[in-house]
This record gives sequence, C-alpha cells and structure tokens, in this order.
Amino acid sequence: MKSALVTAILPAILLLSRLSAGHAAVGSLGTPSLNDQLLIAAGKGDIASVRQLLETGAQVDARGDRGSTPLLIAVRAGQVETARLLLDHGAK
Repeated sequence: MKSALVTAILPAILLLSRLSAGHAAVGSLGTPSLNDQLLIAAGKGDIASVRQLLETGAQVDARGDRGSTPLLIAVRAGQVETARLLLDHGAK
C-alpha cells in the first residue's frame, strides 16, 4: 500500500530533507520541532498528536521543505479526519 509506505518513511524523509537543506529541524534534545512533528502526525493520521501539537503552538499552516502543509500531507495520505481537524483549526 502506497500510503502505508509513505506514512512509515515520512518522518525520516522530513528530517533528512531538513538537515540536508541546513534547516534546524531538531530541538536541543534531538527531537523534531513542533511544526515538523505536526507534518509527520498529519501524514500518519494521528489525530490526538495533531490536536496536542496545535494546542501547544505548532502552526496549522506550517510548511515542509517542499512547501507541503499538514493539510496537504493529510489529504495525500487519505487521512480525512485529520484533514477535517486541520480545517477546523483554520488550515488553508
């Protein structure tokens, strides 16, 4: 299944693309930033994490290195409920 594969490798792709572009993708403890975590959670359809990340300051329209937003990632991965949650929080 294509979406399962994409979901499984999305965290690694985002982290590697950020690091190769010279962006600070990780916090001081080596964890992805809130926005990167939101992009990953949106692709996985992890609604609880998406909700928590939005409540703790992740930007609903954060952009990955290639311009993808959490909403676009959720839609491409077929995560309808996650896309609705992002839209409810003002995603464009």
